[in-house]
Amino acid sequence: MSAAGFAALGPQAGALEDYRGAVIIPHDPGGRVLLQLRDLSAPVHPGEWGLFGGGVEEGESLAEAAAREFEEETGLRRPQAAFAPFARIVSPVSRRALFAFTLALDEGPQAIRLGEGAGFGLFAPTQFASLPMVGATRLLLGAWATRR
Repeated sequence: MSAAGFAALGPQAGALEDYRGAVIIPHDPGGRVLLQLRDLSAPVHPGEWGLFGGGVEEGESLAEAAAREFEEETGLRRPQAAFAPFARIVSPVSRRALFAFTLALDEGPQAIRLGEGAGFGLFAPTQFASLPMVGATRLLLGAWATRR
């Protein structure tokens, strides 16, 4: 899957050439989004809410990375086809190219086995503004909330 399947969100110039990340916007039937609370010792954005996901490994597609990262970080296995391309963004802070997927959740938080981060939560779009949030996550969720 190439970048062509993702809508550009914001300026795309200036991205680091050696990094591509896959992030996931997992949402439940009620429209709440599952977010990860970053560790206080995280090198970037400590103690902020962000999306699950991470770097694309060599030889891995964007969808493969999304599925792998989601399973590693939540314990929930999903087929690659469940991850729908949404948008691409260049992080305003890290300058990393991020490719966001949406993912419909059909189970509750009790099924999650957190593998990374300090915690997780389900949040309605009306709660986003009150959360300390990673900048790229805030931009992606703002676009998602208006397009869903």
